[in-house]
Amino acid sequence: MDVLTDRDFRAGAGLASRAAERCAVRRALVALGQAEPLPQSDAELTARLGRPGTAMVVGTSPRNVSHVALDLAAWGLSMILLDTGARHLSSDGALPARRRVLDEAAARLGTSLQAATPEQLSEMAGGPDPVVSRCARHVITERSRVAAAVQVLTIGDVGALGELMTASHSSLSRDLRTTTRPVDRTVEAALTAGAVGVRMTGAGLGGSLLVLVPTNLEKEVLVAVNEAAAHGGFLTPRPTPLTLAGRSWVVS
Repeated sequence: MDVLTDRDFRAGAGLASRAAERCAVRRALVALGQAEPLPQSDAELTARLGRPGTAMVVGTSPRNVSHVALDLAAWGLSMILLDTGARHLSSDGALPARRRVLDEAAARLGTSLQAATPEQLSEMAGGPDPVVSRCARHVITERSRVAAAVQVLTIGDVGALGELMTASHSSLSRDLRTTTRPVDRTVEAALTAGAVGVRMTGAGLGGSLLVLVPTNLEKEVLVAVNEAAAHGGFLTPRPTPLTLAGRSWVVS
């Protein structure tokens, strides 16, 4: 079967566009009475398991999930998606190179990074290879942030949630090295203008940011990131306001 698709979402923006397209094609095939021929990817399963008005907590696999209520409006907050205009290119070797480092770390451990014990990761983070050490450090600290994010969501600690988002982005920038200068400058500008927290989406080296911002400061934040882009000679980020209607945020 040959399939021609027409899409209006942003490929290469860190928004799981390929997974969304595969989901749509699979649903169309099922509607036509055709069996789904291939196993679903992790990204597809994650999309299918979401529930409106919740944050979805993904365990060691998307089949192991739980949901935590998330009501941003009750906290006086909004979530804005900022597309920086940068696009990751899997073919340029940068993303595959980072995946190879993570694979190497897993090979040294003899298990997956998700299944590795904190003690194993801590030992690797202090090892002689600086690249593998950085990646292991990101995995350790990100695990802690995920656990903390679930806890603060249950009690509605908005400030702590924003801090965890920003710390996660900093780790992606410092340890995993998957951010870019325009993305990091946009993060800085949003935080300076009053955003509660900002984090890159997707695999990195391009794309979009999730900005958690007090609803009454949305305009100030958008003005600040536009000015930062103009000053740095970057593309003007394109904002998309997000609501929780029909959506599920993923903590993984």
